[in-house]
Amino acid sequence: KKQSKRVLVSGSVVYDTIFSLHGNIQDQIVLENGKLGHQNLMFTGKEKKVFFGGTGGNIVYGLSKLGVLPCLVSAVGKDFGEYKEYLKGKAELKVLEDKSGYTSVFYAMTDEAGEQIGVFQTGGWFL
Repeated sequence: KKQSKRVLVSGSVVYDTIFSLHGNIQDQIVLENGKLGHQNLMFTGKEKKVFFGGTGGNIVYGLSKLGVLPCLVSAVGKDFGEYKEYLKGKAELKVLEDKSGYTSVFYAMTDEAGEQIGVFQTGGWFL
């Protein structure tokens, strides 16, 4: 009798929020005598895009493109709804939902030179 094989994916689920900036980050950095001093920076954005990311989410997406229906094991927050809809049909979900917290998020600012500043905020998976 032939056994069916399953793929188990364990990894993070993250909302990636990317801001494209006008100009270059390095033009805003102030050096005094070759040293980085106190900085107060403000950038203007061209656009903001939100992507479904994280290691687990990205692997599941890639496997689904190959015709595989994996099982995703992860922890998420109370804001998982939109990501959950996106994953429908791409994976079987075995997630632990932190009803008092949020799903992890990565905020990035990318300038016209391709340089990036990012902030990662851990969420449900980092219980």
